Amino acid sequence: MEKKRYLVHCLTWTVAATSLLVVPFSSASAAATSPSPSPGSESTPGTSASPALGSTESSGELENVSDAMAEVLDLKHSTSSGLTVLTVRITNTGTENIHANNFANPIYDYRHTHLSGVTLLDESSQIRHHPLIDAETNCLCSGYVSLSPYDPLIEPNQSVDYWTTYRTPSDTASFTVEIPGFDPIENVPVG
Repeated sequence: MEKKRYLVHCLTWTVAATSLLVVPFSSASAAATSPSPSPGSESTPGTSASPALGSTESSGELENVSDAMAEVLDLKHSTSSGLTVLTVRITNTGTENIHANNFANPIYDYRHTHLSGVTLLDESSQIRHHPLIDAETNCLCSGYVSLSPYDPLIEPNQSVDYWTTYRTPSDTASFTVEIPGFDPIENVPVG
C-alpha cells in the first residue's frame, strides 16, 4: 500500500511537471545567485540580465524580512494547461539569514509552507489567487517536494530565485504580486 501511494505521488508530480514544461520560467529558478556586475557598474544584489517586471522593498511588517528586496522576473500563463507560473528573486540586503518559510500562507494549511503565501491579486475582479496545492497539501512551488534545486536560506548579500504556480483566467492581463513582508508589486504584466 505504501509503494502504491509513493507511485501515485510520483505520478502526480510528473503530470504537474509535464504541464509546467509548457510554461517557460527562469532557468535559475530556486537557485542562489551572486549577481555579477554589468560592465562599468558596481555589483548590486538582485540585478539580473533581463529587466525585472516589477520590484519592491521589504515593508517592515515581518521582523525576519526587514532588509530585503523582491523582484518579479517572470509571470507566464499557458493557455494549454491553464497554469500561471511566477518567478521571483528575493535579495537579502541585511545582515541576518532570511528563511523561505517567512513567505508562508497564513490562510491555507500547506504541508510545506515555504512560498505558499505568495499570491496574485486580480485588481479588476478583486480575486486573490493562492499557489496550487496537491492532494498531499504540498505547495506547487519551490520547496522540498518540487524536486527542483531549492535553497530555503537567503544569506546576507545573496539573491535566490523562487517559483510558484497558480490556476488563473487566461484573459487577465496583469496581477498585483503579494509577497509576505513586502509591499505589493502592482501591474505585473502576464506573458
